[in-house]
Amino acid sequence: MKKIILACFVLFAGLAAGLLAAPSAAEVAAAYAPVIRHQVANDRDYLAAFDFDNNWNGYDNWQHQEWGYPLKAVVYYSVLESQSHWFVTYLTFHPRKWALINTGAWSQENDLEGVQVLVAKDGSATGKPLVVEVWNGSGFDAYQADVSAKLREGKWAGAAAFQGTHPVLTIGSKSHEMRVASPRSAPAKGEVVYSFTGRAEEPKKGAAACGYALAAVASTFWSHRAETGAGRAFAGTVDTANGPAGAALGGDDYKRDAASMPWTWADAKASRTAAGDWFFDPGHTFAQRYETTTAISKAYVANPYAAPQSAGLLLATRAANFEALYGAE
Repeated sequence: MKKIILACFVLFAGLAAGLLAAPSAAEVAAAYAPVIRHQVANDRDYLAAFDFDNNWNGYDNWQHQEWGYPLKAVVYYSVLESQSHWFVTYLTFHPRKWALINTGAWSQENDLEGVQVLVAKDGSATGKPLVVEVWNGSGFDAYQADVSAKLREGKWAGAAAFQGTHPVLTIGSKSHEMRVASPRSAPAKGEVVYSFTGRAEEPKKGAAACGYALAAVASTFWSHRAETGAGRAFAGTVDTANGPAGAALGGDDYKRDAASMPWTWADAKASRTAAGDWFFDPGHTFAQRYETTTAISKAYVANPYAAPQSAGLLLATRAANFEALYGAE
């Protein structure tokens, strides 16, 4: 009897330890927080928080950047977890996309770029990265992080460089085009290398390194999603599977309301995915694009955007609608 009791105690202790060891969304986000090699012409290229000027009005950011508000670096993150994988999204914000001569064809108030890391839950503390995808304005560029990940069709944009568990990104000046660095590349002259330190810092003059803080999309952009219209955060509204939300960051300098939100992003070449699926239903979108050692599950363990009571119903409805259109995957 004592042996049975001892065995049960060991079993329960092991289960409890396993539960305690499960990483939080913030811990997963910290583990894969990118290293960002950013070409910087001047402070117009500095990473910032959307509310760097202490408000959630998108229509004054161009002016307030010019007026000298501190541009302390913040990167926004979102983590969805399925039974098999983590889907870790990062968004970078700049108050402006600019040119030497600003025009409506090139320049805009507010600029948002995004990248997502597909991470397999392999029994280690924070898993194994397989794929890094970057939003390119009209679709997603795929970079291979592990040879076990296979594209179902098309070609890789390249292999992904990492520093430890952190993917290495490059961001250009002015246009802020984002890419994943190749494994053998090195920082170039004129770049500021942003790394996650937990502190939102502004680059010092002449310094080649700067720390940034992480902020959850769910408690920032998503929590303000209903604030649309002049003098507010967003312009326009889009109906998502997780409720209505602002479609783009509000802006009235040069190209108007041009920074679309990730819940509107779509790949025109991906017929089996809808706008916003990359952000809200990455299990579905990544299962369409990749073959992995462990099949990509679309059964979410954690989803910060769907109400707990309705999440299962929403996902079941979406799966049923998809299968009715295209058949079982």
